[in-house]
Amino acid sequence: MYKIILPIPRRILGFLLVTLAIFIFLSTDSFSHDKIHGSLVLIHPLIKIVPGSPNAALYIEIANEGKLQDRLIGAECDCARKMALHSQIIEDGIAKMRHIDSIIIPPETSIELLPGGYHIMIMGLRGTYENNDTIPVKFTFENQGIISMQALVEYVVTDQNRSSLIGDEKIITKENHIHH
Repeated sequence: MYKIILPIPRRILGFLLVTLAIFIFLSTDSFSHDKIHGSLVLIHPLIKIVPGSPNAALYIEIANEGKLQDRLIGAECDCARKMALHSQIIEDGIAKMRHIDSIIIPPETSIELLPGGYHIMIMGLRGTYENNDTIPVKFTFENQGIISMQALVEYVVTDQNRSSLIGDEKIITKENHIHH
């Protein structure tokens, strides 16, 4: 039996190798909204910023696919002076934020940090950020250690900033939200 070998021109081979390299680069964690680390899955970290405010909030879903509980015990980034774990409670009809030391992630459970509940306060923002910017964040867990990933920036629209944001088309909507 004879083998037929078709030569591949160098420019086509070069193009294919560059395309493959770009595909591999774009599929890495640096462009992903999710990250798997041991038994934990960190899903879609989102930093909500009110333009002009020195503070922001980070929301994320954390799934524990393991058999042992873990705890989120901190977060940090170069984007801020300080980050702290918070919960929000309703007391006498008034929403109040409370600093907490950790958030338990039970085994085989998913915990969502959302507005009105658990969240990570970002205090003393350094620099300015636009919609769809990404910011490197480090999450610290009791058992899994430090997990680094990119969090997506999203502006919060208020009555005070609505007209300036709409004029500049800086508002994120479902239509212009970018998934990497």
